Amino acid sequence: MSTTKEKLNVLEIAEHNLDRTINWISIIDSKALFMLTLILALLGYIFTKFDTSINLLFTLYNNQKNILFAIILTLLIVEMIGFIVSAVYLILIIYPKRLPYTQQNVSLFFYETISKMPIVNFSKDFSSLKINKALEQINDQTYNNAKVVKNKFDQLSISIKWFSFSLATFFIYMVVQAILTKIYLVGG
Repeated sequence: MSTTKEKLNVLEIAEHNLDRTINWISIIDSKALFMLTLILALLGYIFTKFDTSINLLFTLYNNQKNILFAIILTLLIVEMIGFIVSAVYLILIIYPKRLPYTQQNVSLFFYETISKMPIVNFSKDFSSLKINKALEQINDQTYNNAKVVKNKFDQLSISIKWFSFSLATFFIYMVVQAILTKIYLVGG
């Protein structure tokens, strides 16, 4: 087997590895967008019921039901903060990292480099790219994208923890609010 053929096989494997890494980025971004949509819908629901929450809080406060007032207020604040923190982490996931982790000056496989080059220069440089240099640049891209995947997974994990905690708090809040609203506002 010739060394050129072996290098082409290695280059093909490296390209496949880069494609896999980019695919993971896409999967994480899709999960983040789905969760962000859920959070925004839940926040929208919470805000549509905000007048009921405020009325209940005033009623509890005026009736000197301080423990119930504190429970409702705490649940409301905790769920809102949790959903907002989770949303911030999701936005950080979606927001692209544009600078590479490595310090390679020019990579013909990095969109920032490509977009800054005139098409003539890019075509000439890419056409004359040697296998070893192409492999080096693809591996550099794979490394940079793997770092992006790792960061996105870490942020998604944190966001899921905040979301889960907030969702549990939301359900507890909804049950407690429904019971107290029936007792103090509707007159059950």
